[in-house]
Amino acid sequence: MTPPLRLVFAGTPEFSVPSLQACLDSGAEVVAAYTQPDRPAGRGRKLAASPVKRAALAAGVAVEQPETLRDKTVRARLAAYAPDLLVVVAYGLILPRSVLALPRLGCWNVHASLLPRWRGAAPIQRAILAGDEETGVDLMQMEAGLDTGPILLERRTPLAPRETGGSLHDRLARLGAEVLADGLRRVRRGEALAATAQRDTGVTYAHKIDKAEARIDWTASAQAIERKVRAFDPWPVAEADVEGERLRIWSAEALAQATAAMPGTIVAAARDALDVATGDGILRIRELQREGGRRMPVRDWLNARREPELDRFILALGIRHVGETTAATFAKTFSTIEAFREAGIKGEFPSIHGIGDTATTAVRDFFSNARNVSAFDELLVEVHPKPYVLNISADSEVAGKTVVFTGTLEKMTRGEAKAMAERLGAKVAGSVSKNTD
Repeated sequence: MTPPLRLVFAGTPEFSVPSLQACLDSGAEVVAAYTQPDRPAGRGRKLAASPVKRAALAAGVAVEQPETLRDKTVRARLAAYAPDLLVVVAYGLILPRSVLALPRLGCWNVHASLLPRWRGAAPIQRAILAGDEETGVDLMQMEAGLDTGPILLERRTPLAPRETGGSLHDRLARLGAEVLADGLRRVRRGEALAATAQRDTGVTYAHKIDKAEARIDWTASAQAIERKVRAFDPWPVAEADVEGERLRIWSAEALAQATAAMPGTIVAAARDALDVATGDGILRIRELQREGGRRMPVRDWLNARREPELDRFILALGIRHVGETTAATFAKTFSTIEAFREAGIKGEFPSIHGIGDTATTAVRDFFSNARNVSAFDELLVEVHPKPYVLNISADSEVAGKTVVFTGTLEKMTRGEAKAMAERLGAKVAGSVSKNTD
């Protein structure tokens, strides 16, 4: 009777676990699992076992956690296991030549790319960042060079349009386990796997991800930024400054729309989307996260940032056919008064639920008048960003533009408020009193 194939498995992160399970299910004897030492993790920075260690212990497999494989004592212990084959999947330690030569069948590596493209530590994220349309996993016979060994088996898969680093990680982990299981089946049947040397052309390196790469440069194209958002989900997560606030961007899509707005400017905000100008196109953000906060849909962020004065400010313009309810809806749509101004000047209003064509046209017509735009700018200079209180009611049925001031405007006298309204071509009714708070 042929003795079972003796395997030593070497791996550390979650990506390696399906491959460890493939070894356990193959009928081979897994005599040991090598993994990196326990590391501090979580907010408490307590020592935590690697996913491979947890899985190996649960399966009753001996676990080894050396700091290095270059130590003679460590190599002697590995040799004592008398492995026929060493399977390496995202182990994280360098295997010296003396270790590569130990097993009778050498060392196999499951690598998450189609070699020679994306040799190195971060092939999954690099494939998404580069906009690759296809990727896969290779079962490679290891040699001394970095991912330079010949290919034994390969599986290919297309990248989905909305593929993230997390979704591709999980798919390739499963695909890697499948190709490894196929290789082990063949070897156990006595089949010799043909080794195909890698091409000399098309070599690229997947350098380790630096957290600093997660910073979004708004002068880049919307497409490149979208790929960064997807590639860095779930780690390190793309981040950017939006309206002066540092945000982590979890979900976004590139829109092939031209805009004259400066990169990084919010050009539109709807119930479930925030459109930001980039160096080429618009990035539509769907999910984000404030510092120290939770992941949330855009609408929650907009609601949290909403300036309650914005709807009153719109009413103060005396725009016909825009009553309190309609103005409040506009206010929920735009995060700041400046964002409303920019959209109004350009006539770029998103499709807003609850806003009819009449009201939208009225606002567009208002901003089509250069005199109104100039007056609006003066309003911003005079009362924004100073805190102010407006308590305005406007009757949209009155012919012409009528603004009824019934509240206060901080640091403005009645005469100043009256002059402001007159610049907008409005009649003034009611009273304006100086803010004494």
